[in-house]
Amino acid sequence: MMSSNYPPGVTGNEYEIAGPDMESEDNRYCDKCDKKTDHYIEGYRGAVTIQCQECGDESDISDEYDGDPDKAMEDKKELDLWVQERGY
Repeated sequence: MMSSNYPPGVTGNEYEIAGPDMESEDNRYCDKCDKKTDHYIEGYRGAVTIQCQECGDESDISDEYDGDPDKAMEDKKELDLWVQERGY
């Protein structure tokens, strides 16, 4: 039998104990600030949220990541560069 310092029912994998599965930062457009600002991105068990570092606005962007946050981030940066190069 293994002993643990956690109370019954607590595994240590909970967000409050283990923290996020992934963390990142990105410079994105914020609707509330009406400009590009630094954003903090955090994922835990498939749910991905983004928070503006200026106004604190937070939203769920899990659909952008589809299980591979690194690929999704690279795809977004490539798209942003493509748009910028063409002057859209």
